[in-house]
Amino acid sequence: MRILILALSLLFTGVPVRAQLRLSPDFVRLLETSGLDFFQPLDGRYTSQAYLKNDLLSADFIIRSRREKLEIRYNVFPDDPYSDSDDLPHIRAVQMATHLASNDDDSIITALALEDHDLGEERFNADWGKLFYFRPKSGFSIREHCQMLVLYKAGRGTVFVFYLFDEAGEALDRRFFSLAFLPGEGSDE
Repeated sequence: MRILILALSLLFTGVPVRAQLRLSPDFVRLLETSGLDFFQPLDGRYTSQAYLKNDLLSADFIIRSRREKLEIRYNVFPDDPYSDSDDLPHIRAVQMATHLASNDDDSIITALALEDHDLGEERFNADWGKLFYFRPKSGFSIREHCQMLVLYKAGRGTVFVFYLFDEAGEALDRRFFSLAFLPGEGSDE
């Protein structure tokens, strides 16, 4: 009886109950294959979607929050030892940005190199990274803006994180570090 009263009081007092996102087995496999750690948001009422079929780029995993007005899509490309393209993440990143960015005359793509402290073991533990800003094609997203984070770790792979939003807010900064390469196993270690 006490447990029932406690549960009901928590329900009516507005204390948030946080649920863990359900990661699809395919996304978990991609994370493990690439040696990535995924950090789930514990606030913002995020929900997950295992997969999205899209004409321009299907997503491996998606989380979104109506409260924070933010959608985050993840695409993980594990390293392929038989492909030379895995050694060229900067070319793959520019190709992806130009493929997904609007072709309107007034469209601009901005690219920023990540700082060494962001690439280091304390943050992303990546060998290379870049941040792109652009207005996405309507076939990719109905949102006004896209911030595309690209991270690469030799011997592990390349990951793309797409932050889709209409107005930039604090949530964009809070969700920036949503994954990182795990220490060990890399070519530099």
